[in-house]
This record gives sequence, structure tokens and C-alpha cells, in this order.
Amino acid sequence: MEAILSAGEATEGATLYVTLEPCNHHGRTPPCTEAILRAGISNVVFAIDDPNEGVLGGGADFLRLAGLDVQGGTLACEATYVNRFFLHHARTRRPWVITKFASSLDGKIATRSGESKWITGLESRARAHRLRAMVDAIAVGTGTVLADDPKLTVKEKYVPMPRQPIRIVLDSKCRTPKNAEVLSGAAPTLIIITEQCKKDFPNAEEITCGKEKVDLHRLMGILDQRGIRRLLVEGGEGVIWSFINEGLADEIYIFMGSMIIGGDISPTPAGGEGSASEDDIIPLTLRDVKRIGDGVLVHYEVNK
Repeated sequence: MEAILSAGEATEGATLYVTLEPCNHHGRTPPCTEAILRAGISNVVFAIDDPNEGVLGGGADFLRLAGLDVQGGTLACEATYVNRFFLHHARTRRPWVITKFASSLDGKIATRSGESKWITGLESRARAHRLRAMVDAIAVGTGTVLADDPKLTVKEKYVPMPRQPIRIVLDSKCRTPKNAEVLSGAAPTLIIITEQCKKDFPNAEEITCGKEKVDLHRLMGILDQRGIRRLLVEGGEGVIWSFINEGLADEIYIFMGSMIIGGDISPTPAGGEGSASEDDIIPLTLRDVKRIGDGVLVHYEVNK
């Protein structure tokens, strides 16, 4: 819409290229199709259909009936990836879940005593804060709160004037200390508790979600109702594996440091019993690999 307004009279007889099929319904803004007709545009080329219920194909059909040449499907794969957050929410009505962790070369996220803060360098930490800045909320479990006492905010030295995401602690047993940094008031905080939890937390809102264990699927619906579209999970092995194993993780970012920790009991990002057979393995698609300082950032998308 802004591009049409900025172009002025140059839109007469022009070709419009867009990633998403122009909408033909009234929402927060008037239909895009009406603006296209008023602008005198002759041709429309779009990549992907609008997936929202009651919208699919309506914009393209309306413009064709009005006499415009309309072509869909151009660079559809590329546009689908670029618009994955929007498309995912339209299809599932739940947040897009990004899991992130730092690991050694041998896949350990901490030593056997739980030390982990030194696995990645300054450049990786800066990139991790930029990742925080692009999401609506960050989730960890109480294990991470007890071990690291993170503030879960975006530091201004990495991202100038950041918008602080909502902080979420998954606390089925009410173990979060009342003096934890995540309750500092530096950003909004949600403590997700269970019915067995009887405790009030300062500077936070408690949400009961499950009887003895946090119900992650139900939680996704609650977060969606609150307008959270992108969720970053930074928890330890239990939390990360829960999101992956229950089919809720959509992307995985691994910040791999240049070291080997070793050991049978040193934690890995995927806890629990793990896959019992090849049929249970979680397939991934490699999206990107980047060198960051002496480490490597590996970016995967979870196959659905």
C-alpha cells in the first residue's frame, strides 16, 4: 500500500510484484485490491496465496474479473520461507518457536558441574541478543533460572534501543526464587505454573497451565491470544527437548564454540530418553552455516 502511494501517477499501467496475494477483505485496513484498481495498475505478479480462511484466491479472482493480468506462484518457495512466521500463524494459530542453544563441538551445553557461560565468544553473544530482539517472548525453564540466573533482556550494547521481549519461565514446581533476575521488572514476565503451585511472584504474572506438568500445547494457545507470534526458547536440555519432541519447535539455532567438553553426564540440548528407533528421529533442514569469531552458527528448520 505504501509503495503504491509513494509511486503516485507512475502506477498507471504498471506491473505490481508482491510476495502475498493481494487481499480482498476489510480488516485493520481496507482491501488491497481496491487500492490496486484506483492506482490503475495493469498487471499483478504474486508469489503465494493468502492462506487465511475466507481469503484464499479471492484477491486474485477479483482482480482478474476487473480485467487485470494476474499471475501467481512466482518464486513461491523463496517467498514461503521469507513469510514463514505469517503463514505458520495463519495455519496453526500458535507462535513460531525458535530454539537456541550454545554447545561445544561434541554437542555439550555445559560441563558436568553445570558451567556454560563461556562456551561462546563475544561475537556469538551479540548475535544471540539480536535474535532475542526479533522475537516477542523468550522462554526458559527453572533449571536455567537456578543455574544461571539470567535477566533475559536484550542488552543495548548489542542492540541499540531494543524492544524488550516478554520473559517466560516454565515453573511446574514453583522453584523460581523471588529475588531472581527474571523478576527484576526490567521487562514483563510470565511465570507458567501448574495447579500444584501455591506461590506469588513479584513483578510477574502467574498463569496456571497444567496439573503437574506445564501443558506446552495449551500454553501455545494462551501465548497466541496475547499476540505472541515468535517465541525464542533458551531453556536447558529438558525444555528444549520438550518443545522439539512435542512437535512445537520450528527452527533451531546452534552457536557452536571451538572446544570439546566430553563426558557421559555432561548435558546435551536434547534430554530425556531420546529416539527409540529411526522412525522417531526428528528430521531437520539445514538453512545456513556462518562462521562467527572462532565459532560457528548453524541454523536448521524442523521438518513438519
